[in-house]
Amino acid sequence: MPLHSPSALVEHSAIVVKLTGLYEEPPKNLHASAAIQQIPLSMRQQSDMWYWNQNRLGVYKVKEGYRLAIDEADHQFYLNDDMWERIWKVKVPAKVNFFIWRVLRGCLPCNFNLRKRKVEVQDACIVCGLFQETELHLLHDCTHAQAVWVSSIIGWEPIHDLKIWFSNLIMTGTHTQKEELFMLSWSLWHSRNQVLWQQKHEDSLVVLHRARSTLQQWQNAQLKPKENVVALARNRQWIAPEIGKFKCNIDIAILTNSRFGLGFILRNHQGLCEAGKIEAIYGNADPTIGEALCFREALSWLKTLPYHHVTVETDCQVVTKALISQDNEVLSYFQSIIVDCKALLNELPNVSFRFVYRSANHVAHCCARAAGSMSGLSWGVCPPNFLYETLMMDFNNMR
Repeated sequence: MPLHSPSALVEHSAIVVKLTGLYEEPPKNLHASAAIQQIPLSMRQQSDMWYWNQNRLGVYKVKEGYRLAIDEADHQFYLNDDMWERIWKVKVPAKVNFFIWRVLRGCLPCNFNLRKRKVEVQDACIVCGLFQETELHLLHDCTHAQAVWVSSIIGWEPIHDLKIWFSNLIMTGTHTQKEELFMLSWSLWHSRNQVLWQQKHEDSLVVLHRARSTLQQWQNAQLKPKENVVALARNRQWIAPEIGKFKCNIDIAILTNSRFGLGFILRNHQGLCEAGKIEAIYGNADPTIGEALCFREALSWLKTLPYHHVTVETDCQVVTKALISQDNEVLSYFQSIIVDCKALLNELPNVSFRFVYRSANHVAHCCARAAGSMSGLSWGVCPPNFLYETLMMDFNNMR
């Protein structure tokens, strides 16, 4: 029968749909009946056809299909518009935001996703080679990832869904935690690709340092010119740590009789001394080796103290770069000491390190110079008198 009115269509549809078992009686499905009556009918008689209901032309467009698929994925994985807005507002480099977007979309090219798309790759994790390389395994469950998270401010605990874990941290975490979450995830992916393309396995400390240094460099680049100058000036002065954390400045001085003077001083967020030590040791005349020895002795000293969350600051960039390097082959005295330092750092998960300018490290240098006559001296909250003037300089610069 010709269909020229919604009423006629309702009657016809009730008959047709009833045959399929999807329509019981018109009075029992008034919503469907009303929806059918709202269909605008053509004045011409024409056969039924499929059409795209996301635009006025009824023609499928890839952009609209993609948007619809994304909306359905968002609903499935609890990622609504508010959540995406929070993700893009995390202040990290744009490439990191985009990386997190790919992870939560399920389109990160890990082995599991590649195999779903019929790409012939191995199923096992590129890094550990033990388990299937899913996003959850690669960024959280892999032993390499676990070591990284344990050393971070986020920590590690068993989870079952990566997207829910991300969502919870994004919704409830602090700004620092969200930045760490994004940067470490990106750095773990970078580490995985190092294994894949260059066959280089990175230490967890390398992954952690890359994430934090990349973020710091990006944040400095975002400063306005005047702010950049101020930041540069502050980088050349000693900066107190955050509340609950400590800084240990270390340095050497070359003494007579083939000796090095080592100086360590530990301070809190108020710039007040917590502990210190002066020591003279015999060693090679190469100052770079002396700096490496100083770093190793400082770590051994910190192991004996009841302090956590300590940042060791040294003005020797050669040492910090060697510690970051993944080369553990012992071909020199210097490298042998560096390998020792790396082993100690693994035993001290709450100890980190950074390079500072000499002007931000002058208290430790004063300690090292005094080792010629005061070797073996150590103290607690009351430093020796000769340090008060230099300590006050740092203290005043904090204000």
